[in-house]
Amino acid sequence: MQTPTSAEIRTAIQVLKRFGEHINHNTANIIIDLPETRFGDHVAARAKVVSIEQVTRIQTVAAQLEKWRRSAATEEAVCCSSCLRQGTRYPFVPKVSASAKQSS
Repeated sequence: MQTPTSAEIRTAIQVLKRFGEHINHNTANIIIDLPETRFGDHVAARAKVVSIEQVTRIQTVAAQLEKWRRSAATEEAVCCSSCLRQGTRYPFVPKVSASAKQSS
C-alpha cells in the first residue's frame, strides 16, 4: 500500500470534519422532530450523547491525521532539501554528471 500524500491526508481531514457536521445536523433534526414527552426527552438526551461521542471520535482521528500530515510534510521538506544539498533531483533522481553525458 502506498503512503498517502499530504493532500490526500488533508482531504481525509476535511471529509471527517464534514461528517462530524453532518452528524450534528442530523441529531439536531432528530431532536426537533421528537415529541415533547418524557420519552421524547429521553431519546433526545441519548441522541445528544451518542452524537457527542461520535463527533469526539471523529475529531480525535482528524487530529491524528493532521499530526501525521504535518510530520509527512516536514519529512518531505527535509528530504527535498537534503537532495538539493547532494545535487540530486527530487525524488532521488541522480544528477547526470558531465562525463556520463559525454559517453552517451
